[in-house]
Order: sequence, then C-alpha cells, then structure tokens
Amino acid sequence: MIVADNSESAVKYRRCINELYTTGVGYILFGIWSVIKVIMSAFTGDMMYLLLVFVFALVVLWAHVYVGMGAIRESRGSRKKGYLILAMILMIFNAINVWYYLWKSVISSWDAIWDTTIASFILDLTITILLFNMIRSHFQIKHLEKKRTDQSPLYLTDR
Repeated sequence: MIVADNSESAVKYRRCINELYTTGVGYILFGIWSVIKVIMSAFTGDMMYLLLVFVFALVVLWAHVYVGMGAIRESRGSRKKGYLILAMILMIFNAINVWYYLWKSVISSWDAIWDTTIASFILDLTITILLFNMIRSHFQIKHLEKKRTDQSPLYLTDR
C-alpha cells in the first residue's frame, strides 16, 4: 500500500512542481504564437526584411523553448538554472513593454488605440504573469526543499 505525504508543505511542494511544469508548457505555446505573429507582420515588407524577421522569429522561438523546457526539466528533477536568468530578463522586458502600452494609451488617448494594441497588451501582460509565476514557483520549491524535515521518499519522487 502506497501512502502519500499530504502534509501542508508536501501539497504545496507538489503544487509548485505542477505549476512550474504548466508555466513551462504555456511559455513554449506563447513562443509559437509570438513567432506566428512576427512572421504574419513581416509580409508587408520586402524580401530582405522578411529574412531578418524570420531570423528574429527563430531567436524568439529559441528563447521561449529554452525557458519553457528549462522549467519543465526542473519540474522533473533537473538542477540547471540557466533558464531562470533568461526568464528573469524576459520578464523585465515584458513588464517594460506592458508599461509602454499603458503609457502610450495615456499619451494618445484611448480612442487612438487599435484592437491589435489591446490584444498585444493582454498577451504581454499574460506572459509577464506567467514568467512571474514560473520564477516564484522555482524559489518556492527551493525554499520548501530547504525547510523540509521529513525525509519521506514519496515527498521527493515523481518530480
């Protein structure tokens, strides 16, 4: 008979592991959407512009996949933290972008805002929150691992 550790800290630990995995997958999916959005906007220019945008889209996709897979790997037990640094940098850039949308809307009045700007604002806000939750989950997991006094094998398995 298998008995699970259902103490408050064990449940919180498993929830954080699950959230780290889910935010990793979500960030990869947002990366795919970002690449589609960038490539769709590139068809308005000439061929050289299209090539540069395509290369930029590949870099954006690589960053999303790197951060997302890093979170997924950590939720499964890996200890690499390189993705976390990139996630923090991307979160800061996204937060700046969100503030830029808000500032732009105040300066130009809400009437001049396009629907695509509102959609981009919501998307960037969602990505910022997702990255924040990813980073928070990482640090909560580390905190719970340090605080843990129960050495139950079920507490650490199925990461």
